Amino acid sequence: MCRSAAEGGRRCSGRSCGAAGARARQARSRARRGLDAARAAGDPDQVAAAEAKYTAVTGTPPPAPNVVGTFAGQLPATPEPTAPGKPMPKPEPQPSKPEPADAPSGSTEDRVRDAVAKLAAQGEWVGIVDVRKALRDVDHDEVTRVLLDMNRNDPNVHMVPEDNRKALTDEDHAAAIEIGGDAQHAMRIERPRDTSAKDRVQAAGVGNASADDLAQALRDPLTPSRTYDEIRAEQKRREQRVVTSPASTEATSATETARTETRPPATAEQRVRDVYRELASRPQGWVRLSDVRERLGATLPRDEVDKALQAMTRTGRVHLSPDSDRRGLTQVDHDSAVRIGREDNHLLAIEPDDDE
Repeated sequence: MCRSAAEGGRRCSGRSCGAAGARARQARSRARRGLDAARAAGDPDQVAAAEAKYTAVTGTPPPAPNVVGTFAGQLPATPEPTAPGKPMPKPEPQPSKPEPADAPSGSTEDRVRDAVAKLAAQGEWVGIVDVRKALRDVDHDEVTRVLLDMNRNDPNVHMVPEDNRKALTDEDHAAAIEIGGDAQHAMRIERPRDTSAKDRVQAAGVGNASADDLAQALRDPLTPSRTYDEIRAEQKRREQRVVTSPASTEATSATETARTETRPPATAEQRVRDVYRELASRPQGWVRLSDVRERLGATLPRDEVDKALQAMTRTGRVHLSPDSDRRGLTQVDHDSAVRIGREDNHLLAIEPDDDE
């Protein structure tokens, strides 16, 4: 029993304060924990059994899952209102990173051929150092390997050493590739031979064939000797043929007469130099003697051209060199060579004059 305040006891709250009340509170607590555990497990059967037990123990329906309740007779706790949070700042747009430039595409061999095509006209000589500069992103040994494979496997790829060793720089020496014990400094890629050009020339007749077919047939080693001689004669006839209209004949004749009277005829050396300037793709670039002789035509005897070339080499500024790729030589190249000592030379390079 509760004692009165006068007897030194506390005021009774009206609730059971004995052992029975303690057991009831423990039962309600267990029922609530069991309900929470069943809801956390998510099993509908366990939840239904726990809710029934909670109602039987407390005499009240179970609270909603998201309502924080207490024992029977207490008001449910309400969450304290929270201050509205500050709005999150919008992320500033990041500057877009520049996209990397497209890496050069194609195999190393394709890129070598593209570089040669850009550096020189088809069939002209180009420095290997310039090819390496165009492929500066490719490993040095990889470029060397590809160049050696091209020279070995493609008969249209030719490489030669620089005859004027004094003109070579350290960069030229570093860029050179070695073939047969000799350092090669220049290369060229000829147009693939048209093996059907010979047949077209023979079918149409030498006099009716196109100039391109005639040139291609000369490069074909299977062209018969008789046809070869006929083609060369036809090319000379076409070079000498001058087509003029009757109205311009008199004016042309007067002009040529005036030139003859005011200017001495060009020497063989001057003619060779003029043709070389027309053919060379760069100063001191290599050109084929077969191309020089073809451009000169029949206007100069062969012996006179040979003597002029031999005399020019003695100046130290004109250079003749053999083609190291013997397999790529045509009959025209052999016929056009200049023999000095015991060696046939197929290539010509002329250093520019000081005033050029």
